[in-house]
Amino acid sequence: MSIDMAKYKVAIYIRLSREDDKTDEEGKYHKRDSESVKNQRNILQKYIEQNKLNLVNEYVDDGYSGSNFDRPSFKKMINDIEKGLINMVIVKDLSRLGRNNIETSEYVDRYFPIHRVRFIALLDDVDTELDTMGNEMASFKIVINEYYNRITSKNIRTTVKNKKTDGLFLGWKAPYGYKKSSEDKYKLEIDEKAAKVVRRIFELAKAGNGPNKIANILTQDKIPTPSNYANLNRGLRSTAYNLWCSRTIDEMLSNETYIGNLTQGRRKKIYGLKMEIRTSKTDWIIVENTHAPIVDKTTFEQVQKIRSKNLKSGSKIHNYLFKHFLRCKECGHAIGITTRTNRRQSYTSCTYYQKYSKLKLCTPHTMNYGKLEAEIISKIRQLCENYVDRNSFKSIIEDEEKNNNEYEKLKVQVSSLEKELDNYDNYFDDIYLDLKKKKINEEQYERTKSKLEVEQKYKKERLDKLNERLSNTSNHTAEEKQILKFINEYISFKKPSKELLALLINRIEIDENKKIDIYFNFKI
Repeated sequence: MSIDMAKYKVAIYIRLSREDDKTDEEGKYHKRDSESVKNQRNILQKYIEQNKLNLVNEYVDDGYSGSNFDRPSFKKMINDIEKGLINMVIVKDLSRLGRNNIETSEYVDRYFPIHRVRFIALLDDVDTELDTMGNEMASFKIVINEYYNRITSKNIRTTVKNKKTDGLFLGWKAPYGYKKSSEDKYKLEIDEKAAKVVRRIFELAKAGNGPNKIANILTQDKIPTPSNYANLNRGLRSTAYNLWCSRTIDEMLSNETYIGNLTQGRRKKIYGLKMEIRTSKTDWIIVENTHAPIVDKTTFEQVQKIRSKNLKSGSKIHNYLFKHFLRCKECGHAIGITTRTNRRQSYTSCTYYQKYSKLKLCTPHTMNYGKLEAEIISKIRQLCENYVDRNSFKSIIEDEEKNNNEYEKLKVQVSSLEKELDNYDNYFDDIYLDLKKKKINEEQYERTKSKLEVEQKYKKERLDKLNERLSNTSNHTAEEKQILKFINEYISFKKPSKELLALLINRIEIDENKKIDIYFNFKI
């Protein structure tokens, strides 16, 4: 089939992020030559020259992750596509477009075809205008790319955890009351102005004041909040500007950093979401005596005893499925979930309303959580049915399971043949000894030797063929098996995990009229 290449207005898209870098022995990052912007540009330009294509523009996102599509140059390219300036996009491979399974598939399978844009991923043999083998494997490669991103993220987290365990402070901002040392950015030193407020907070708590009351006292005294003190509230000020939060006070009162024990890992990021969740104390990384204390240990321990008495006894911790996804439509704050006393049912409530109910800064947003969860799951399952080619994914899984079974059978055959071939040296030695001991004559020896050589040659040839088949048959590692488990979960959606939900959902907003809006990580 002849294709008129002159009709195409071509864009080349190049992406490089920290996930593509390497680290030297001193912990410094360097760009990988094989993935550099220059390398990608050379490959793409060579293809354009060979095919005499009309290059309209180059779009480069250097230093942006492939886990989401919030990238300036990519957005500009999409804008140019919708203006009709671009009708062909070329990338080095699918991972350069993105490593987010759902959104990458959305662009390749839906967005580009709808906008009549020819998409090419050179090294993956993907070309939406042609019938290529790469097109057939694109869906699976996109899943693999996302899983690679997860593994990379996991490796980075391991490195960070090791440094924290060594007592190095790795936060982008020092805890309130401290500042990073000018001599060593991994060490903390006291910021005396803020430290006075920290000491006051502990003294108020020691006197029996709870976090909510302490927050109100600081707000009334017009003490700048930690974020305002660090000059983090820029631009438009919200209604909560300079209002101290009881949760902030509670976290400070439990933080051993204030007695000189560096405490890190109190929060962690959820993969696929631009948000953090609080971790349990068992997951914190605490290294003692790394810096000067602001509060003495006696005061800290007294405060902990008072806090433990004030905690409600017998309260259950519920791992609600949508706990970290719910947001208030009106004020933008989190929607909390609570179980009422002596009742099995749980209800939602705007956390901002709960904290400042007297100020009437928001409304309750009360809903039955059980019914809310069922409704959300129903909507997401419906979306999965519309967006996922179930038969295609099931076919991949079934094929891979067959490959695994064949692989195991081949391994047994190879092992058996190798053992048989190992015995042939003994066979040759035996008949030679028989000849020397005159148990057999020369003619019998040659005949037996010839027979053994034929058998040995045949088995070696058979072993080579089996090894070749073995090398061409996939056998899944633990990581690859996890991918198949993820695909199975993705297509069935019978019991979604939080990990899967993080891939699908950005946030869920509830307004004061109980209307639910689900915002996905991809275009619907």
